Order: sequence, then structure tokens, then C-alpha cells
Amino acid sequence: MGLMAEAYARMLKALLPRGVLWRLESDSVISRVLLAIADELARIDTRTDDFLREIHPPTTSELLADFERTYGLPDPCLGESPSTAQRVASLLAKIASTGGQTPAYYIAIAEALGFSIRITEFREHTVEDDVEAPICDDQWPFVWQVNAPLETVGEITVEDTVEDPIAWFGNEQLECVLEELKPAHTTILFAYDEVVFIGDSITFLWTSIPGRNAGVNGNTTAQMLARFNTDVLSFNPKVVVILGGINDIYNIVTPTVDNIADMAAMAEAAGACVILCRLCPSFLAPLGLIPDIAALNAAIAAFNADLDALASANDYHIADYHTPMAGRPELFPDTLHPSAAGYEIMRGVVTPIIDDCLSS
Repeated sequence: MGLMAEAYARMLKALLPRGVLWRLESDSVISRVLLAIADELARIDTRTDDFLREIHPPTTSELLADFERTYGLPDPCLGESPSTAQRVASLLAKIASTGGQTPAYYIAIAEALGFSIRITEFREHTVEDDVEAPICDDQWPFVWQVNAPLETVGEITVEDTVEDPIAWFGNEQLECVLEELKPAHTTILFAYDEVVFIGDSITFLWTSIPGRNAGVNGNTTAQMLARFNTDVLSFNPKVVVILGGINDIYNIVTPTVDNIADMAAMAEAAGACVILCRLCPSFLAPLGLIPDIAALNAAIAAFNADLDALASANDYHIADYHTPMAGRPELFPDTLHPSAAGYEIMRGVVTPIIDDCLSS
């Protein structure tokens, strides 16, 4: 933070020659002249702070146009009137880009632009493949599919101006950028809303969830079942990920997986691949009908065992969130909901299963 004008005025007065000639009262001529000079010094000092902020790309605003000119921006993919936040995101993506042809490279590019995507790759069908494997000819290895939410929403930030929109919608920028960066010999397919996650607050709070988020705070499995048609099946998903039951444990004397079984059957009947999720560990006790941590762990273990049996009997997939997070209370800051690191563990568990569903 720069010095104020008064501080500069004091320093200028201190530099004057000593003697009775100077009248240094605040209303004297020399004091007013020095204060005028000090105002300019303070302004320059403040602009020095501004300059340090402006030469840092994530915080630039006045020099944004200069950065864009240097890096060949703004990108036509941003459209006619991109927000300041979109322009900055595009600049940071361009600066960070080192080139590449791996899924991880394109996922990172999309993430820098504010999109959460998954990539599905294909291969030629062979005689060794399972009879249920998709039949792809020798051209399919040159095709890759980008899976993204149907509507990515960007929201105004403190870096934006009063002329920027409060929010913007759509995936046109994602498609445009990836089409520009893809290897010339490949074809991209864009698939939206192929994956829907339904659950309670643990799902709802997963901000970077790899699909449509149909989580609702406080939901029991009965409440999830009641809205299943509207919140899940109406989107015609190819994959349905179901995580629920912790609120049943806290509120129901003998929780069962019956409601999850009904949801899974409905999803399967609609042609979706079903992924059932084992409950995460929880360290929130006593609460509701749970007297202590031991009783909570026993209830979660019993529920997960029933879920395993349901999956085994119906050939559903199981995403085991419990095992990699068991005994790690540091992953649950409020004793119930995962931290960012916890959600990354969950992503690592479920994403390969989703990819398997989408490629089969």
C-alpha cells in the first residue's frame, strides 16, 4: 500500500533548509505548495502498487488488452462480448499451455476455461473382445468423446466490470477451443448430460462433480426416490450414480437399501448404466438415532454390505468411497462432508467406472 499525501508532505517539509524563513503552518503558502506536490507523489506511489498488480496476469485489468495482444488474443471462441473473467481465463490457459495430445492435457485446458469434462477414447473391435463390447471399425481410434454437463454456468467475479453479465451459459467456447487444439487427424464427439449423480448434501456440495449434480441437502433415499424421474431420468442419462443412505441412518431405526434398489431398477429399465456408491465414513455422532461413533460405524458397515449384495445380485457397478477414506477424519472438516481432497479421492474412484460404462 502506497504512502498517503500527508506522509509525503511531512517528508518534503523535513527536506527544507532550516531557518525561521519558513512558515510551516498547515494554511501557509509553502505548506499548500508542498501538499500539492505530495498529492502527485502519493498518486505515483499508488500507481506503482497498481502496476505490480497489473503485471500479474491473474489480477490484471488495465493491461489485459496488452497481454491479449502479446498472446494473440482475444480468442474468437469467446464470442463478441466476453466478460473480463472469461478473457482472463483464456489468457491464463494460453500462458499455461505447453501443448500435448493426452486426455489430461485437454482436461486441463477445459478446466482453465471453467469447464469440467471427461474424455472417452475408442479402439477397434477385435475377436478377443466381449460380445457386449461396441463394434468399432479401424477409424474409431481416431475419434474421442468429450463428456460435459449440458449447461456450464459462469458467474460474475470481483475482477469483472459493471458492464459484464452476472452469469453466462453454454458450452460453445469449450467446443470451439477443443476443435482448434485437437490433432488434425482426429474427430471430437461432444456428449452432454450423459452422467447424472443423485444424492444428498454430500453430492450437492461436490462443486467439481464429473456430471449433472442432482444432490439435495438433507435428502433421505425415500426423498431421492420421489424425485428420481424428474431430476434424473428426464435427462435420459447413460450413467446414473447413486449415493444415499447416511440421512437414513441418522433418522430411521432400521435403514434399508430398498429405495436405492428401486432407483437402480428404474435407471436400468431406462437403459442407463448403474453405479451404486458405498457410503463414505462419517465422524458425526451422536446425532438423531445414533448414540456414538461405534454405532455409526456399525450402521454404515451394515448398509454398505447390503449395497454390495444388491450390486452383486443385479450386476450393478460399485464405487467404493468408503475404503480409501476410512480412518481419515482429516478428510471430513465438519465430520460429515468431504474436503476438497476427499472429493478428489471420490472422483478418482468413480471416474474410471464412468468411463467403463460410457465405452461399453
